[in-house]
Amino acid sequence: MILIILVSVLGSFSLLTVGMLYANHQIRYRDGYDRELESDYQALMEQLRK
Repeated sequence: MILIILVSVLGSFSLLTVGMLYANHQIRYRDGYDRELESDYQALMEQLRK
């Protein structure tokens, strides 16, 4: 009985995690590129220019 509960809890947690990762991927790549990575790159280039 405990094994069934443990498997169902882990399965639910896994599905929740995969769903959150997929949603995050969809948001970050909405415009066809990673906007967060691009802004980090721009900030780095700005720091190097100073």
